[in-house]
Amino acid sequence: MKYVLTDNTRVYKGITLHQIKALKDILTPTIIVKAGDLGGWVEHTGNLSQKGNSWVHPNALAYQQARVFDHAQLLDFGSAYGNAHVFGNAMVQNHACIYDHAKISDQAIAGDYSSIGGYSTVSGSSTVMGYSVILDHARVLDHACITHYAKIRGYAEIGGYACIGGHANISEYCTIHGSAVVLDYVECYGNTLIHENASIGGYVKIYGQAEVRGSVQIGGDVHVYDYAVIEGNVKLNGSVRISLHANISGEAMLSGMVNIQSSGSYMVLGPLLGNHYLTTYRGLKDRFVEMPGYLGTLEEFSLKVRNELLDQSMLPYVSMLELLDHGQKLAG
Repeated sequence: MKYVLTDNTRVYKGITLHQIKALKDILTPTIIVKAGDLGGWVEHTGNLSQKGNSWVHPNALAYQQARVFDHAQLLDFGSAYGNAHVFGNAMVQNHACIYDHAKISDQAIAGDYSSIGGYSTVSGSSTVMGYSVILDHARVLDHACITHYAKIRGYAEIGGYACIGGHANISEYCTIHGSAVVLDYVECYGNTLIHENASIGGYVKIYGQAEVRGSVQIGGDVHVYDYAVIEGNVKLNGSVRISLHANISGEAMLSGMVNIQSSGSYMVLGPLLGNHYLTTYRGLKDRFVEMPGYLGTLEEFSLKVRNELLDQSMLPYVSMLELLDHGQKLAG
Protein backbone atom coordinates (compact mmCIF):
# COMPACT_ATOMS: atom_id res chain seq x y z
CA MET A 1 0.00 0.00 0.00
CA LYS A 2 1.18 3.53 -0.75
CA TYR A 3 -1.54 5.53 1.03
CA VAL A 4 -4.42 5.38 3.50
CA LEU A 5 -7.62 7.31 3.96
CA THR A 6 -7.39 9.65 6.94
CA ASP A 7 -10.15 10.73 9.30
CA ASN A 8 -10.03 14.18 7.67
CA THR A 9 -13.28 14.48 5.74
CA ARG A 10 -15.18 17.06 3.75
CA VAL A 11 -18.56 16.96 2.06
CA TYR A 12 -18.51 17.96 -1.61
CA LYS A 13 -21.71 17.96 -3.66
CA GLY A 14 -23.30 15.74 -1.02
CA ILE A 15 -20.43 13.20 -1.15
CA THR A 16 -18.13 12.57 1.81
CA LEU A 17 -14.49 12.70 0.74
CA HIS A 18 -11.46 11.55 2.72
CA GLN A 19 -8.03 13.13 2.63
CA ILE A 20 -5.27 10.68 1.73
CA LYS A 21 -1.88 10.25 3.45
CA ALA A 22 1.21 8.71 1.88
CA LEU A 23 2.65 5.61 3.57
CA LYS A 24 5.89 5.79 1.58
CA ASP A 25 7.85 8.14 -0.64
CA ILE A 26 6.27 8.57 -4.07
CA LEU A 27 8.21 10.10 -6.95
CA THR A 28 5.77 12.13 -9.04
CA PRO A 29 6.66 14.25 -12.11
CA THR A 30 6.27 17.44 -10.09
CA ILE A 31 7.39 16.70 -6.52
CA ILE A 32 8.53 13.88 -4.27
CA VAL A 33 5.69 12.97 -1.97
CA LYS A 34 7.20 11.95 1.37
CA ALA A 35 5.81 9.28 3.65
CA GLY A 36 3.37 11.00 5.99
CA ASP A 37 2.49 13.78 3.54
CA LEU A 38 -1.18 14.58 3.14
CA GLY A 39 -2.60 14.50 -0.36
CA GLY A 40 -5.93 15.36 -1.95
CA TRP A 41 -9.42 14.00 -1.46
CA VAL A 42 -11.05 10.76 -2.60
CA GLU A 43 -14.36 9.08 -1.90
CA HIS A 44 -12.90 5.58 -1.56
CA THR A 45 -9.72 3.62 -2.28
CA GLY A 46 -11.03 2.66 -5.71
CA ASN A 47 -10.45 6.24 -6.83
CA LEU A 48 -6.63 6.07 -6.54
CA SER A 49 -4.57 2.98 -7.29
CA GLN A 50 -2.27 1.60 -4.59
CA LYS A 51 0.23 0.78 -7.35
CA GLY A 52 2.46 2.97 -9.46
CA ASN A 53 3.28 6.62 -8.78
CA SER A 54 -0.18 8.01 -9.39
CA TRP A 55 -1.24 10.64 -6.87
CA VAL A 56 -4.06 12.98 -5.96
CA HIS A 57 -2.36 16.16 -4.77
CA PRO A 58 -3.69 18.53 -2.07
CA ASN A 59 -6.94 20.29 -3.13
CA ALA A 60 -7.51 17.85 -6.03
CA LEU A 61 -10.59 15.58 -5.97
CA ALA A 62 -11.39 12.06 -7.21
CA TYR A 63 -14.81 10.64 -6.43
CA GLN A 64 -17.73 8.49 -7.56
CA GLN A 65 -16.25 5.73 -9.78
CA ALA A 66 -13.39 7.77 -11.21
CA ARG A 67 -9.99 6.06 -11.28
CA VAL A 68 -6.48 7.53 -11.16
CA PHE A 69 -3.78 4.95 -11.82
CA ASP A 70 -0.39 4.12 -13.38
CA HIS A 71 1.67 7.33 -12.98
CA ALA A 72 -1.14 9.83 -13.55
CA GLN A 73 -1.53 12.96 -11.43
CA LEU A 74 -4.45 15.05 -10.22
CA LEU A 75 -2.91 18.42 -9.39
CA ASP A 76 -4.01 21.80 -7.99
CA PHE A 77 -7.83 21.90 -8.03
CA GLY A 78 -8.15 19.27 -10.75
CA SER A 79 -10.97 16.77 -10.40
CA ALA A 80 -12.05 13.38 -11.74
CA TYR A 81 -15.53 11.99 -11.20
CA GLY A 82 -18.23 9.88 -12.78
CA ASN A 83 -16.50 6.91 -14.43
CA ALA A 84 -13.54 8.90 -15.72
CA HIS A 85 -10.08 7.31 -16.06
CA VAL A 86 -6.83 9.22 -15.60
CA PHE A 87 -3.87 6.96 -16.37
CA GLY A 88 -0.51 6.59 -18.04
CA ASN A 89 1.49 9.74 -17.29
CA ALA A 90 -1.49 12.04 -17.78
CA MET A 91 -2.03 15.16 -15.69
CA VAL A 92 -5.24 16.97 -14.79
CA GLN A 93 -4.23 20.29 -13.25
CA ASN A 94 -5.33 23.83 -12.37
CA HIS A 95 -9.16 23.75 -12.33
CA ALA A 96 -9.57 21.19 -15.13
CA CYS A 97 -12.03 18.33 -14.72
CA ILE A 98 -12.69 14.98 -16.34
CA TYR A 99 -16.00 13.18 -15.87
CA ASP A 100 -18.58 10.76 -17.30
CA HIS A 101 -16.73 7.92 -19.11
CA ALA A 102 -13.96 10.13 -20.47
CA LYS A 103 -10.32 9.00 -20.48
CA ILE A 104 -7.03 10.88 -20.45
CA SER A 105 -3.80 8.92 -20.85
CA ASP A 106 -0.18 8.78 -22.07
CA GLN A 107 1.54 12.19 -21.66
CA ALA A 108 -1.63 14.23 -22.14
CA ILE A 109 -2.34 17.30 -20.00
CA ALA A 110 -5.65 18.94 -19.14
CA GLY A 111 -5.30 22.33 -17.52
CA ASP A 112 -6.76 25.75 -16.79
CA TYR A 113 -10.58 25.46 -16.68
CA SER A 114 -10.94 22.85 -19.41
CA SER A 115 -13.39 19.96 -19.14
CA ILE A 116 -13.42 16.50 -20.68
CA GLY A 117 -16.61 14.48 -20.62
CA GLY A 118 -18.84 11.98 -22.37
CA TYR A 119 -16.93 9.03 -23.83
CA SER A 120 -14.17 11.26 -25.19
CA THR A 121 -10.47 10.35 -25.06
CA VAL A 122 -7.42 12.56 -24.75
CA SER A 123 -4.09 10.82 -25.37
CA GLY A 124 -0.57 11.09 -26.74
CA SER A 125 1.19 14.34 -25.84
CA SER A 126 -1.90 16.44 -26.46
CA THR A 127 -2.95 19.38 -24.30
CA VAL A 128 -6.43 20.61 -23.44
CA MET A 129 -6.29 24.08 -21.94
CA GLY A 130 -8.23 27.33 -21.48
CA TYR A 131 -11.98 26.90 -21.12
CA SER A 132 -12.14 24.31 -23.86
CA VAL A 133 -14.64 21.43 -23.78
CA ILE A 134 -14.21 17.88 -25.11
CA LEU A 135 -17.44 15.89 -25.25
CA ASP A 136 -19.30 12.89 -26.70
CA HIS A 137 -16.94 10.45 -28.49
CA ALA A 138 -14.40 13.05 -29.57
CA ARG A 139 -10.72 12.12 -29.71
CA VAL A 140 -7.72 14.38 -29.09
CA LEU A 141 -4.39 12.67 -29.74
CA ASP A 142 -0.77 12.98 -30.82
CA HIS A 143 0.53 16.52 -30.13
CA ALA A 144 -2.77 18.30 -30.71
CA CYS A 145 -3.58 21.43 -28.71
CA ILE A 146 -7.10 22.50 -27.76
CA THR A 147 -7.33 25.88 -26.06
CA HIS A 148 -9.34 29.06 -25.40
CA TYR A 149 -13.09 28.33 -25.65
CA ALA A 150 -12.92 25.65 -28.33
CA LYS A 151 -15.46 22.80 -28.31
CA ILE A 152 -14.72 19.36 -29.73
CA ARG A 153 -17.82 17.17 -29.91
CA GLY A 154 -19.46 14.27 -31.68
CA TYR A 155 -16.97 11.84 -33.22
CA ALA A 156 -14.51 14.57 -34.15
CA GLU A 157 -10.81 13.70 -34.13
CA ILE A 158 -7.98 16.20 -33.60
CA GLY A 159 -4.46 14.84 -34.08
CA GLY A 160 -0.98 15.53 -35.37
CA TYR A 161 0.20 18.98 -34.31
CA ALA A 162 -3.17 20.59 -34.99
CA CYS A 163 -4.22 23.52 -32.81
CA ILE A 164 -7.85 24.43 -32.19
CA GLY A 165 -8.61 27.66 -30.32
CA GLY A 166 -10.76 30.74 -30.11
CA HIS A 167 -14.45 29.81 -30.06
CA ALA A 168 -14.04 27.13 -32.73
CA ASN A 169 -16.71 24.44 -32.74
CA ILE A 170 -15.64 21.08 -34.19
CA SER A 171 -18.27 18.34 -34.29
CA GLU A 172 -19.82 15.30 -35.97
CA TYR A 173 -17.12 13.36 -37.90
CA CYS A 174 -14.77 16.23 -38.63
CA THR A 175 -11.08 15.22 -38.67
CA ILE A 176 -8.25 17.74 -38.23
CA HIS A 177 -4.63 16.61 -38.46
CA GLY A 178 -1.20 17.77 -39.59
CA SER A 179 -0.20 21.25 -38.42
CA ALA A 180 -3.60 22.77 -39.14
CA VAL A 181 -4.71 25.79 -37.10
CA VAL A 182 -8.41 26.53 -36.54
CA LEU A 183 -9.32 29.64 -34.56
CA ASP A 184 -11.94 32.36 -33.96
CA TYR A 185 -15.57 31.30 -34.59
CA VAL A 186 -14.92 28.59 -37.16
CA GLU A 187 -17.42 25.72 -37.39
CA CYS A 188 -16.46 22.35 -38.86
CA TYR A 189 -18.92 19.48 -39.05
CA GLY A 190 -20.11 16.67 -41.27
CA ASN A 191 -17.33 14.43 -42.62
CA THR A 192 -14.90 17.23 -43.26
CA LEU A 193 -11.13 16.72 -43.38
CA ILE A 194 -8.66 19.51 -42.58
CA HIS A 195 -4.96 18.72 -42.59
CA GLU A 196 -1.39 19.62 -43.54
CA ASN A 197 -0.70 23.35 -42.89
CA ALA A 198 -4.18 24.78 -43.35
CA SER A 199 -4.95 27.95 -41.38
CA ILE A 200 -8.62 28.82 -40.82
CA GLY A 201 -10.13 31.71 -38.85
CA GLY A 202 -12.94 34.23 -38.83
CA TYR A 203 -16.52 32.97 -39.14
CA VAL A 204 -15.72 30.24 -41.64
CA LYS A 205 -17.95 27.16 -41.94
CA ILE A 206 -16.66 23.90 -43.40
CA TYR A 207 -19.14 21.04 -43.68
CA GLY A 208 -20.46 18.18 -45.77
CA GLN A 209 -17.64 16.10 -47.28
CA ALA A 210 -15.34 19.07 -47.84
CA GLU A 211 -11.56 18.79 -47.59
CA VAL A 212 -9.00 21.52 -46.88
CA ARG A 213 -5.30 20.74 -47.19
CA GLY A 214 -1.94 22.22 -48.07
CA SER A 215 -0.99 25.75 -46.95
CA VAL A 216 -4.49 27.11 -47.47
CA GLN A 217 -5.53 30.29 -45.62
CA ILE A 218 -9.24 30.86 -45.07
CA GLY A 219 -10.90 33.74 -43.20
CA GLY A 220 -13.90 36.03 -43.26
CA ASP A 221 -17.33 34.46 -43.75
CA VAL A 222 -16.25 31.75 -46.22
CA HIS A 223 -18.34 28.56 -46.52
CA VAL A 224 -16.80 25.39 -47.96
CA TYR A 225 -19.20 22.47 -48.27
CA ASP A 226 -20.54 19.51 -50.27
CA TYR A 227 -17.54 17.73 -51.84
CA ALA A 228 -15.39 20.82 -52.39
CA VAL A 229 -11.61 20.54 -52.07
CA ILE A 230 -9.35 23.49 -51.20
CA GLU A 231 -5.62 22.84 -51.54
CA GLY A 232 -2.24 24.34 -52.38
CA ASN A 233 -1.57 27.96 -51.39
CA VAL A 234 -5.13 29.14 -51.86
CA LYS A 235 -6.32 32.22 -49.93
CA LEU A 236 -10.06 32.65 -49.35
CA ASN A 237 -11.73 35.57 -47.59
CA GLY A 238 -14.88 37.64 -47.62
CA SER A 239 -18.19 35.91 -48.40
CA VAL A 240 -16.87 33.25 -50.76
CA ARG A 241 -18.96 30.07 -51.14
CA ILE A 242 -17.27 26.93 -52.48
CA SER A 243 -19.55 23.93 -53.01
CA LEU A 244 -20.50 20.86 -55.05
CA HIS A 245 -17.33 19.22 -56.49
CA ALA A 246 -15.32 22.43 -56.95
CA ASN A 247 -11.55 22.08 -56.54
CA ILE A 248 -9.72 25.31 -55.71
CA SER A 249 -5.96 24.87 -55.90
CA GLY A 250 -2.59 26.41 -56.67
CA GLU A 251 -2.16 30.13 -55.95
CA ALA A 252 -5.83 31.06 -56.24
CA MET A 253 -7.04 34.09 -54.26
CA LEU A 254 -10.77 34.72 -53.84
CA SER A 255 -12.67 37.18 -51.68
CA GLY A 256 -15.80 39.29 -51.92
CA MET A 257 -19.16 37.74 -52.77
CA VAL A 258 -18.66 34.81 -55.12
CA ASN A 259 -20.12 31.32 -55.42
CA ILE A 260 -17.81 28.72 -56.98
CA GLN A 261 -19.50 25.41 -57.80
CA SER A 262 -17.01 23.92 -60.26
CA SER A 263 -13.29 24.01 -60.97
CA GLY A 264 -14.02 25.86 -64.23
CA SER A 265 -15.57 28.80 -62.40
CA TYR A 266 -12.23 30.49 -61.79
CA MET A 267 -8.82 30.83 -63.41
CA VAL A 268 -5.33 31.54 -62.05
CA LEU A 269 -2.79 33.30 -64.28
CA GLY A 270 0.89 33.87 -63.61
CA PRO A 271 3.37 34.17 -62.21
CA LEU A 272 3.33 37.89 -62.94
CA LEU A 273 5.97 40.47 -62.13
CA GLY A 274 7.10 39.99 -58.54
CA ASN A 275 6.07 36.33 -58.68
CA HIS A 276 2.44 37.24 -58.03
CA TYR A 277 -0.57 35.40 -59.40
CA LEU A 278 -3.84 36.75 -60.73
CA THR A 279 -7.16 35.06 -60.04
CA THR A 280 -10.28 35.77 -62.09
CA TYR A 281 -13.86 34.62 -61.51
CA ARG A 282 -17.40 35.68 -62.26
CA GLY A 283 -19.50 37.24 -59.54
CA LEU A 284 -23.26 37.72 -59.71
CA LYS A 285 -23.00 40.35 -62.45
CA ASP A 286 -19.37 41.07 -63.28
CA ARG A 287 -16.09 39.27 -63.77
CA PHE A 288 -13.64 40.03 -60.98
CA VAL A 289 -9.87 40.16 -60.99
CA GLU A 290 -7.95 39.60 -57.79
CA MET A 291 -4.27 39.68 -56.91
CA PRO A 292 -2.21 40.77 -53.87
CA GLY A 293 -3.24 44.35 -53.10
CA TYR A 294 -5.99 44.50 -55.73
CA LEU A 295 -9.63 43.39 -56.08
CA GLY A 296 -11.99 44.83 -58.66
CA THR A 297 -14.11 44.14 -61.72
CA LEU A 298 -12.49 43.27 -65.03
CA GLU A 299 -13.61 46.65 -66.39
CA GLU A 300 -11.88 48.47 -63.52
CA PHE A 301 -8.79 46.33 -63.89
CA SER A 302 -8.63 47.00 -67.64
CA LEU A 303 -8.86 50.78 -67.14
CA LYS A 304 -6.14 50.81 -64.48
CA VAL A 305 -3.74 48.78 -66.61
CA ARG A 306 -4.39 50.82 -69.77
CA ASN A 307 -4.03 54.07 -67.85
CA GLU A 308 -0.71 52.82 -66.44
CA LEU A 309 -2.02 52.71 -62.86
CA LEU A 310 -1.09 49.03 -62.74
CA ASP A 311 1.93 47.24 -64.20
CA GLN A 312 1.94 47.30 -68.02
CA SER A 313 3.20 43.72 -68.15
CA MET A 314 -0.40 42.71 -67.42
CA LEU A 315 -1.74 44.11 -70.72
CA PRO A 316 -1.74 40.66 -72.43
CA TYR A 317 -3.80 39.29 -69.54
CA VAL A 318 -6.34 42.11 -69.93
CA SER A 319 -6.99 41.18 -73.55
CA MET A 320 -7.19 37.48 -72.70
CA LEU A 321 -9.67 38.06 -69.87
CA GLU A 322 -11.84 40.35 -71.97
CA LEU A 323 -12.05 37.69 -74.67
CA LEU A 324 -12.82 35.03 -72.07
CA ASP A 325 -15.52 37.14 -70.47
CA HIS A 326 -17.08 38.03 -73.82
CA GLY A 327 -17.18 34.36 -74.82
CA GLN A 328 -18.83 33.33 -71.54
CA LYS A 329 -21.44 36.07 -71.87
CA LEU A 330 -22.32 34.87 -75.37
CA ALA A 331 -22.49 31.25 -74.15
CA GLY A 332 -24.69 32.31 -71.25
